[in-house]
Amino acid sequence: MQFYNQRIQAISREHNIGREEIYYKHHPRLSREQWQYKNEHLDCNVVPFESQTNAEEELLRPGVSAVNSVGSTSLLYARPLFGVPSFCWDLSKCRDVHPSDFKKYRYLALRHQIPLK
Repeated sequence: MQFYNQRIQAISREHNIGREEIYYKHHPRLSREQWQYKNEHLDCNVVPFESQTNAEEELLRPGVSAVNSVGSTSLLYARPLFGVPSFCWDLSKCRDVHPSDFKKYRYLALRHQIPLK
């Protein structure tokens, strides 16, 4: 959670926006318990658990300034399909994350010229 909240603070500073303007969209297979924990501890808005919209639908909304993710298909689609910049959060320096959790997304980000943060 600390990593996410540090990135949320950085996004807030980089884009000169308040944390209430930053949204966390959970993976569709996230459990309610995991969602509840994130909802209670993330320093941003958390999309409701019951939300049926996919991330690509959100990219159609005016005012979306960027996609930031540890890894998702939205990272790949955001710029070419929607003109929204995307940034991959590099987990390689997080000691409590297994390499298999970040190496694939780091590779894809570099291959598709998505900046790492």
